[in-house]
Amino acid sequence: MEPRDFSWLRLIRLPGIGPKTLWKLHAAAAARSVPLWGLVNDAESAAADRDAARVHALLSAQDVGAVAEEYAALQSRGLAPLHPDHPEYPPALIQHGPDHGLPPVLFARGHLPLARAVGIAIVGSRTIEEDGIEFARSLAAELAAEGVNVVSDHAKGAGTAGHTGSLRAGGTTTIALNLGILNFEAKAEIKPLLTDANTLVLSQFHPRARWMARNTMARNKLVCALSRAVVVIASAPEFDEQGRASGTFDTAKTALAMNIPVFVLSPDSLRNAPAGNAALIRMGCREMFPEHAAAQLRGVLEGSSVSRDLEPQVAMF
Repeated sequence: MEPRDFSWLRLIRLPGIGPKTLWKLHAAAAARSVPLWGLVNDAESAAADRDAARVHALLSAQDVGAVAEEYAALQSRGLAPLHPDHPEYPPALIQHGPDHGLPPVLFARGHLPLARAVGIAIVGSRTIEEDGIEFARSLAAELAAEGVNVVSDHAKGAGTAGHTGSLRAGGTTTIALNLGILNFEAKAEIKPLLTDANTLVLSQFHPRARWMARNTMARNKLVCALSRAVVVIASAPEFDEQGRASGTFDTAKTALAMNIPVFVLSPDSLRNAPAGNAALIRMGCREMFPEHAAAQLRGVLEGSSVSRDLEPQVAMF
């Protein structure tokens, strides 16, 4: 019997089969209390569903050897496909994935249980000023003390500050990438802090995908789905003078669409008030004040089970 990780890798490499179809089939399989592979790999089971039958036919013609080479390359680098049949798969992705275009398979490296941890996202403009950086670091450290996992991107600014603040305080972090995981190289200020026990790196893109601007907005959906709340440190306006969209503003809007609470640092708390912060508060995001930040987030986390039960931190990234 094929390992489920390998089976899911085969599924996402089928031509013409996208996330929408795979989520639909996953729901159909769950309704029958069988894994997706059990539905599509068996000719008799697949025959009862048009999409399953199409997938079954494509699997029969697939170049399994090519997928096996990719699978072996991932294993050799300590990477794993994280899929809906995996015990550490985040339940929130099953909830939000079908409606928000998230792919069912992520590529992961690090402490896989962090995929299911109680997380809070810290996001902000890449050009955030030092007072915003300091607040992001201190808030991340407070969250680490509470056993909360900090989630963010790998960009400079608030994301890097969130990761370093949590890790320096002995906490954990999840890094969501906008490129393939085989092209990930940790930033210099983060790398000395990373171990295979305190960090999880996730990518929703092909393992060898290069950086592309359009991947950023897709990545933002993953950041939101992994989080119980999103904290915006500093945001530019929704669109700049050239009509380019702000990634931070987009993250906040995405979280609201997912019914995830969004906290925006009060513009008056920063020396130079970011134009996007006030706009987001007017849209319905919750205004956050530095002196009450931890208490405001604690209200969202009430009833959540948090843990810092980590393995020995020896394996370095």
